[in-house]
Amino acid sequence: MAAVLTAAYGLGGLAGSLGVMARPLTGSPDRLQPRLAVVVAAGLMAAAVSPTFGSAVAAYALTGVVNAYFFAATLAARTEYAPPEARGQVFIWVAALKITSASAGTALAGALAGANARLPLFLALGAVTAAVTSAALESRGEAKQRPRGGSSRAARPFAAAPTITNLGGVSETITPWRLR
Repeated sequence: MAAVLTAAYGLGGLAGSLGVMARPLTGSPDRLQPRLAVVVAAGLMAAAVSPTFGSAVAAYALTGVVNAYFFAATLAARTEYAPPEARGQVFIWVAALKITSASAGTALAGALAGANARLPLFLALGAVTAAVTSAALESRGEAKQRPRGGSSRAARPFAAAPTITNLGGVSETITPWRLR
């Protein structure tokens, strides 16, 4: 069962990645990330409460699709907000955090799945919900501190985000000997 769910999520992620390449996201990463995270949480909830295994597989596959779009939004945010001289280091730190979190989550899910197969999904749902709530509260705090009608950061479309066509320029800055 776990292998089928993992494969469904992976295939969903692949389909989502192809979708992002075919039709890149537009808009502010600050707005898209929390919205997409809410959709990921909804997908996890749908998978967790699915009445049949088939519907859980479908929900998990759709969650993989949305996660690909969410990941594209995080890449755009890193590109937009990281200082140019530290951009490579920011990419490496965030990638390391993503790998560490995924590994820890997988280990925890494996340990908990024996007790209840849906428990890891509910815990992931709680973690995503907490992260979205925290980001929303932080955004509100920043908005209150800004002058009316202004923004502390210029919003740019995703056209400047790393894509298959322009990721090469970003990856060249991630060489270990350039880290500070």
